[in-house]
Amino acid sequence: MTRALPCGILVLPMDLSDRPTLPSVPPRRVVTELPGPKARAYMARGGFDMQSRYRAVVMDDTASRGCSLVDVDGNVFLDLFANFALGALGYNHPALVEAAHGEAFIRAVANPTSTPFVTTPAWFEFVEALEQRYAPRGMARVFCVDAGGEGVESALKAAFIRHGERRREAAGLPKNPLELPEEQQQRILDNAGTDAVVVSFAGAFHGRGLGPMSATHSKVIHKADLPAFPWPTAPFPASRFPLARFADQNDRAEVEALAALERILDAHQGRVAAVIVEPVQSEGGDRHASPVFFRRAQELAGKAGAAFILDEVQTGLGISGTLWAHEQLDLPRPPDLMCFGKKMQMGGFFATSAY
Repeated sequence: MTRALPCGILVLPMDLSDRPTLPSVPPRRVVTELPGPKARAYMARGGFDMQSRYRAVVMDDTASRGCSLVDVDGNVFLDLFANFALGALGYNHPALVEAAHGEAFIRAVANPTSTPFVTTPAWFEFVEALEQRYAPRGMARVFCVDAGGEGVESALKAAFIRHGERRREAAGLPKNPLELPEEQQQRILDNAGTDAVVVSFAGAFHGRGLGPMSATHSKVIHKADLPAFPWPTAPFPASRFPLARFADQNDRAEVEALAALERILDAHQGRVAAVIVEPVQSEGGDRHASPVFFRRAQELAGKAGAAFILDEVQTGLGISGTLWAHEQLDLPRPPDLMCFGKKMQMGGFFATSAY
């Protein structure tokens, strides 16, 4: 029987040593109890002890290849985990290893820039490559941060800022908050400057920071004991498979979810800065909806004056069959913002010119 370690790595008890493998990729095998003696010795060492109850593998990052994860005891696993979908090309891909030893990479690591006021020629080349190779159609702007959760946080901020600017303009107030009367600036400092909200969907996962976490509804452990913004949540239809058998049921679920979304937008009229959704709910359990659902959700968000944000941290960079999963949704126009992370080896968002 196949069993899985807590981190999602499959342990295959059958002998796969005679199966064809990629060059230099070790055959899967388990030669010690799990965790093995060397791994237990590492785990017993003192010092930093964050989340020790979840430790299952101490990886040999020299011996691991492709999707074969080798631990320090010589056990070889088929890795379907990829560090929470972080690895785009598996372990020790020759092209990545070669690039990491290149002069350009070494200079970038040795000379980090931490503000937008100091950049390097390599940075401009990097941004140009992002735009040319990875930018979705119609999304001419990119904002880069360290990780996917920060990308979602930053996209939410961009939506809130644009929403606030529009509300001030509609009220005849200065677009620039620094030009507001002193009393209103003090309200901003006292966390009373806005009542704007973000609409998200049941089962969603958008990150662990307080903003993305407030739009996350997949597991109790992600939010227990942590204060969250009281933002509204719409139901997600979660198509049942096979689609042909459950066509009527899936259609009803989408109609009901969209009706609920419309009611939420009406109830918070003028206050919704963004509607955020994943093309496929990943952490929430591989939950799908039809392209029609996403097109209609985008339409409703637009009518409400809200940004339509697609979170592609999990679904992006080819894992869904296209570079970005939303390319399969036939949206009539690009999303306002699209978050990325994981396999991009950084986080951020692409945006239309309005943001």
